[in-house]
Amino acid sequence: MPENAVLPTRIFLCGLPAAGKTTVGQILARALGWEFLDLDHLIEKTTGKSIPEVFSESGEEHFRDLETAALQEVLRTENPCIIALGGGALDRPANQALIAEQAVVHLKVDPKTAFERARHEGNRPLLNGTDPEVKLQELAQRRNPIYQKVATIQVPAEQAPEQVAQQICRELGKNLGISLVRGQRDYLVLVGTDLQAAILRSLLDAGDDHLIVHPAALKPAALELSELLEQQGKRVRCFQHADGEAGKSLSQLAAAWDLLGAEAYGRDCVITGLGGGATTDLAGFIGATWMRGVKTVMLPTSLLGMVDAAVGGKTGINTEAGKNLVGAFYPPTAVFCDLKFLQTLPEAELRNGMAEVIKCGFIRDPYILQLCQGIAPGTLPTGEVLQALIEAAVRVKAQVVSTDLFESGLREILNYGHTLGHAIEKAEKYQLPHGHGVSIGMVFAAHLAAELGIATKEYARDLTDRIAALGLPTNYAGSWPDLRDTMARDKKNRQGQLRFVLCSSPGQVQTYRVNDEDALKRAAQATGITVS
Repeated sequence: MPENAVLPTRIFLCGLPAAGKTTVGQILARALGWEFLDLDHLIEKTTGKSIPEVFSESGEEHFRDLETAALQEVLRTENPCIIALGGGALDRPANQALIAEQAVVHLKVDPKTAFERARHEGNRPLLNGTDPEVKLQELAQRRNPIYQKVATIQVPAEQAPEQVAQQICRELGKNLGISLVRGQRDYLVLVGTDLQAAILRSLLDAGDDHLIVHPAALKPAALELSELLEQQGKRVRCFQHADGEAGKSLSQLAAAWDLLGAEAYGRDCVITGLGGGATTDLAGFIGATWMRGVKTVMLPTSLLGMVDAAVGGKTGINTEAGKNLVGAFYPPTAVFCDLKFLQTLPEAELRNGMAEVIKCGFIRDPYILQLCQGIAPGTLPTGEVLQALIEAAVRVKAQVVSTDLFESGLREILNYGHTLGHAIEKAEKYQLPHGHGVSIGMVFAAHLAAELGIATKEYARDLTDRIAALGLPTNYAGSWPDLRDTMARDKKNRQGQLRFVLCSSPGQVQTYRVNDEDALKRAAQATGITVS
């Protein structure tokens, strides 16, 4: 189906038991902003009994009658929806006829994979017995031809459910990137254009009282979103913070708290961050601290915010002692990276964000470096290449954060270039763009790795050239003693020792304790910093 084709208003998912119809369907519905319906759940709601109870008390034939009735009811709904069919719903020719003109997606899964998924579940009556794996193989032989006949789209379902949902979207002509951050509270990160329906559905489902945190430049967008929510009966207030890093201050945080208190917003309110990295950092910390934690939704509008600040649950404000020293790990409810905001973003801001994108290539995913290599020197990515880079960077962060939310291990690699970068930002009174600080910090880290014998000098030169090709700075004319003093307060330090994230080659990264002051100074000199 061509890109931006008109989507059908109903999408049916079929496949073997444990193919992932419910999980994929829920993700797909959230990504599109649609309603999700599960035929089995509708039957349970109608009968007041579980599916195993229906089978046990009334037999399979009666269950199939209930299934047909539920399918007929679904076809009368007017709202766009995703419908998960039971594994045997299409055994009946009459049911096949009911959905003959509908969009039907067959989630193809090997019986062995389905067995591994279903083996610990006790709610699948047809798999009860002495050998459920053999039963699944028999079901596959009988049902797969039916699925293939009815389906308009067939998608392999062996991969992660969010990847399956993304492939379905693209088969339907909807170019969406879908990542799932797993942890204490799983949440989706969506990348695409015109995500208004998904954003609105997410906010409406999240709660009734909303606070939209935004900078002055995004006041029109905040008011537009506020109006849409108010039309659905929600109470909305907007909080406009100071521009840039000045917005991440204790005074701004206190002002937001005062507004929430004056409006009597309780634990069921929703904080939405609409803006760049400073906005989402502030909004996230407001959400983490108000009433000891309320729901937050992130709508990053800058490239830097999309690939870094809004994903991962890091929230915080700045203090006189340094950047982001006060904060919390607090996962959002959802993150929406609507690429329409990048269409009017100044080139300088796009370039700033590319520092965090290429960082993900150095620490985790060389595919990002390959994409960047195809960009003409001094220019910036656009269109499909830009979206692919954003999706890849988000995947890196989602994978790392899913493994280590609280930065107790693997997540430290996301700080590549940040140790010196944050010190430079502080030295420049936060007037230097974050991406510029990180770029210089990565060059310094590469030189330090070479000085310590962790990487080659050729690697340091290659990294420097790649960063320079994006139009980002690779040196800094600052004073080493001042920067060294600021780095002594870095959050990664342990027992008074500096710790740096260093790469030996793309994708090969580790955190090292560094107490070789001479190596530090030589790396600083190689980065243009005045040591004496």
